[in-house]
Amino acid sequence: MDKKLLRSILLAITFAVFLVAVIININKISGILTLIWGILNPIIVGFCIAFLLNRPLEFFIKAYGKLDGKLFKKAKKPHTGAVKAFAILTVYIIFLAVTAILFGLIVPQTISSVVNLYNNRSEYIKNFISITEWLENALGLNVSIADEVKKFTIDLIEKMPENIMNAIPEIFAAAGDIASGVINALMGFAMSVYMLASKDMLLSQCRRLLYAYIPEKAAVKISGITSISSDVFGDYLGQRLLDALIVGVLCFVCMTVIGLPYAILISAIIALTNVIPFFGPLIGAIPSVFILFISKPINALWFIIMIIVLQQLNEHLISPKLTVRPMGMPAWLTFVALFTGGGLGGFFGMLLSVPTFGVIYKIITELIDKKNSQTA
Repeated sequence: MDKKLLRSILLAITFAVFLVAVIININKISGILTLIWGILNPIIVGFCIAFLLNRPLEFFIKAYGKLDGKLFKKAKKPHTGAVKAFAILTVYIIFLAVTAILFGLIVPQTISSVVNLYNNRSEYIKNFISITEWLENALGLNVSIADEVKKFTIDLIEKMPENIMNAIPEIFAAAGDIASGVINALMGFAMSVYMLASKDMLLSQCRRLLYAYIPEKAAVKISGITSISSDVFGDYLGQRLLDALIVGVLCFVCMTVIGLPYAILISAIIALTNVIPFFGPLIGAIPSVFILFISKPINALWFIIMIIVLQQLNEHLISPKLTVRPMGMPAWLTFVALFTGGGLGGFFGMLLSVPTFGVIYKIITELIDKKNSQTA
């Protein structure tokens, strides 16, 4: 038998046995992975913070480097250590300021808006009943369908206290997890400072480790894939988060100028969902329109007009300016990525699926281009 065929058969058998073993012991493996996740959680949190702040850090290092060259033209050596230290300090001051604004202003205001919605639920139920009855008469809607919609909405609002009471034990049970999460976040924050400050050294050590224990050809491929992944994820997540922040602020300003209620709550919803391309604005607009509609229908109409104008402004003016390096991925593949990510991981799945597909698309494209250049 041919050696290559025998090797392929053995690999297939080994993979099948491994897959069956994983399926049989899935509960044990899940427990082990959960334990490992708990141990490595601060490191993962620190890596995520460092990864998100890496691009702003590079920007400030370049900016301060140019400033250093202008201020100290006669210096024999550039103040690279001081430049990096000031850049790290600047990035973390901005990060802490944004975090303080988020938890000190937006979160309390959002909670206040939710409480206000709950306190006015009786008035909103009356408004909703009046609107549905008017629509039944004006548009000749099927009464049974309209009644079902009305009943569902009223139950949803009226059962809010019951749902909150049922959730209290879970909230207390989650208190320990929240405390643990805060500790992990603080440890991760400290870890991220170390990672950014020692970025060059850590990357050098990882590269040496990779080339020491993996064949050179495979190490080169892994290094290339890592570089592509870093570029795609860094550009994409940075763009989406900055775009969401700008859209959220513009939404708040516009709602305040128009005089629409629940500006903080709705702007937070719009900003949060806007990190998802294509479907994000629609996902955020649906609950926002409903909240404004049950308070006063005219508010919902003004909001719909405002959000359409805002999204057109974002799509044609803001978002193109923020795009650093487009992935070049076709629109249909982006939709596939969003549907796949949403089905597998919900909101975060949709957020991470596009850059993941972008990395795969870029790698395949480069392989095809390399193959075509070799055959040409």
